[in-house]
Amino acid sequence: MPELDLLLATADRLRLLHWTLELGAVLVPDVHYAAPHYEEIRSLSKLEQFIAARQFHVLRSDWQVEPLLMKPYVNKLKGGGFYIAQRYGGPALTYALYPQREENGRAVLGRGAIHHYSFYYSSADARRLGPGEPMKAFYAAATQLMKTGGSRLKGKVRGVWVACDGSKLLAAKQATPPQPWGEAEG
Repeated sequence: MPELDLLLATADRLRLLHWTLELGAVLVPDVHYAAPHYEEIRSLSKLEQFIAARQFHVLRSDWQVEPLLMKPYVNKLKGGGFYIAQRYGGPALTYALYPQREENGRAVLGRGAIHHYSFYYSSADARRLGPGEPMKAFYAAATQLMKTGGSRLKGKVRGVWVACDGSKLLAAKQATPPQPWGEAEG
């Protein structure tokens, strides 16, 4: 599965979401839905309603073959509802974008990832769908956007890419990376 792991400042997160909309893609927030119909974000004003969402599926007409599949689910806190089944329908890119936060009076960069699966299943007949060249090209452009002006941060187990504004905040000591890349709080 192609994936780019990220550390993000608030500005990096917003830049990726705004850029995605500017290129004609649709953001689908991965949230608990009361009905089996997902929201499609096509504008900045609609994005404001879901800005706290941490995960988004990315669709665009030049690679989407069918709608995403929704399945029933009972959430312990929210009750009955529906969720978007991973790998069914689409195909879709996925953004996991946890916001920057404050911890003990210090800014901590958010964690994130951009990824897609090497294949998907049709929700109509379970046949395998590939991501297609347009989606692969969009993934490459999105990862390049997040890498431009950023830096690589090595951890004890694995490295991560720090996006541009997050990298600037780390260099100016105005933010810290989250665990396992940051120092343990003592």
